[in-house]
Amino acid sequence: MVARRAHNPKVTGSSPVPATIEKETLSLKKLRVFCLNKMIKIMKLGHKLFVLLFLLISIISVGQTYEGYLVPYRKKNKWGYCDTNKVIVIKPIYDTVCFFENSIANVILKGQGGHIDWKGKFTKGYYYQGRITYHQRYTTGDIKAWSFDAFKEQYDSLKYLDEDKRQAYKNGKCGVIGIENNVLLEIEYDTIRAAGNDMYILVKDGKYGFADGSFKNIVAVQYDFVYKFNQEGYAFIILNKKGGVVNRTNLRFFED
Repeated sequence: MVARRAHNPKVTGSSPVPATIEKETLSLKKLRVFCLNKMIKIMKLGHKLFVLLFLLISIISVGQTYEGYLVPYRKKNKWGYCDTNKVIVIKPIYDTVCFFENSIANVILKGQGGHIDWKGKFTKGYYYQGRITYHQRYTTGDIKAWSFDAFKEQYDSLKYLDEDKRQAYKNGKCGVIGIENNVLLEIEYDTIRAAGNDMYILVKDGKYGFADGSFKNIVAVQYDFVYKFNQEGYAFIILNKKGGVVNRTNLRFFED
């Protein structure tokens, strides 16, 4: 019995921890420390990436352009810009404005020439030289009467508009005829000239109107002057000695 007790000692209290468990516990602690260090590094890297992303967005924002189209808008005697729904975007504070080109527009502010971006930030000096004056007059081309020979003698002269249209003159007045001698615009105007963007300016008794290239949509003569239309379909006009802007359908972008 004594020998058995020697070979099988009975220990009271806590059981001894085997060496394998101690190694596993130590490995878990190291793993936790390792994971914690990795998490800290990832967080630091994430912070750097966040800062880098923020700077990138800021840089991009500097060159950002207005997503819509800004139309010059006159309110009484001052000019600003609105969107195509006539919602004011840049307050009317300028003496003179031009259309925007590549997010820049020439303006005159308190007698000082300069240019603005789409946020209205004013910088002295014109960005586009020579664009502050919109008094540009366009004329039609030389007379060409190839397929119009059959009836050209009915008119005093024919002036080329495009392949299937001619500006027809008779008794000092002009209109527009088609390839089959069909009247597209009555021969009652003093002058008809190209206005850009497939638009034509009509002049009668000192007043100005305009029509599109089909001559189906005609705005009656009513303005003191109409300048050329830009690519977006807007034009400066003069009415009662005040400037304004209209679109192809004669929607007015000004108020008195």
